[in-house]
Amino acid sequence: MANWIAATVFDIPLAHFAPALGERGVRQLTDLVEQRADDPERADDWGTAFGVRHLREQLAEISGDTDHYVEVLARSLTGPDQYVKIVRVLRAAGREAEATDWARRGLEAHPASPFKPQLTDELVALLIAGGKREEALSVRRDVFARTPLASAFAALAALAALAATARQLDSPQTVIWALDLMRVRLAENPAHVTELIACLRAEGLAEEAWQTATAHLDALSTYVLQDLLAEWRPVHPADSVVPYRRLIDLYLGESGNKYRYQYAVRHMKTLRDVHRELGTEPEFTDYVHGLRAEHRRKTSFLARLDKAGLAEWAPHAVRRSWCMYGGALLHDRRLPLRAGHPQRLSRLEIMADGSSHAPTRSHGLNAARRGGCSRSRSARSGRLRPGDGRSARG
Repeated sequence: MANWIAATVFDIPLAHFAPALGERGVRQLTDLVEQRADDPERADDWGTAFGVRHLREQLAEISGDTDHYVEVLARSLTGPDQYVKIVRVLRAAGREAEATDWARRGLEAHPASPFKPQLTDELVALLIAGGKREEALSVRRDVFARTPLASAFAALAALAALAATARQLDSPQTVIWALDLMRVRLAENPAHVTELIACLRAEGLAEEAWQTATAHLDALSTYVLQDLLAEWRPVHPADSVVPYRRLIDLYLGESGNKYRYQYAVRHMKTLRDVHRELGTEPEFTDYVHGLRAEHRRKTSFLARLDKAGLAEWAPHAVRRSWCMYGGALLHDRRLPLRAGHPQRLSRLEIMADGSSHAPTRSHGLNAARRGGCSRSRSARSGRLRPGDGRSARG
């Protein structure tokens, strides 16, 4: 088993195999790992180096020797995760002072690493256990100042509340400081808007969160915006019209999202309900007209609008009927739309406002005769297409 582990497997939990290996097998595996580490032919092999390091650490862990395990881990302090392992093994051994020292060293060595929250949590827990709440809060403040994220704010606010309960520190002042810092960061870079909104909502400042969102709609993602709208729309429907339009535009612009039209139509139906509540249906009708004209080439989207009942047009809307022969436009006329006529894409007719309309059988035949196109198979079936006619009259 030792030969198999050393030769082929490096990412297994060695502790599970320790009873089967026994002391003799563990010693044999240790010798094989060292031989592999000293192999000159594998000196530049990254996979071998990683496997050797991983097995060395696991062998040191199952040995039960805390100092040896720490010494092996300290050979490769490439990131905060190595410091976390050292801190945890020292805490388990009841050596809190050494664990605290290693945690501080890790934060100093990797101040900007995005993978240090666990190390920060370990240090804060050690400081609180030692009765050093003020120092623990200072650590949280320092981390938040470097990386003002919603997760760091939540940890800071929780510790500040704990300190306030113990009547050692002023929790509201800490939270106010953190929010002011994020407001300053937002003024410098709009990309921080999502984090600030999350912090404001966590503190129950829904009004400011909404005002911040509406002032930075261009910097919000679809998920953040629709969560805010779900919360705000029942309370202030009039203020949600513009954000809903922005949300719809965001979905229509997500070319890699195969559900983008489905989501856009869903929010358009909600926006229609909002306009009905406000009594501004004509405004919504004009919005739909403009949206269909802007996205007239997105036939799948137009079809979804029609299916959802979002194809209501003003009486003055017109359609253009045309017939092609050899690439030339032989017929062009304007007809008023009939109320309630189903909207459907057709290569024969193009709406003057950018949408499409399917012709009837009689209209298709008349267009063919008047435009000079012969009755092809498409004409006989009630649908003419550009170039269907093989000859032109007159």
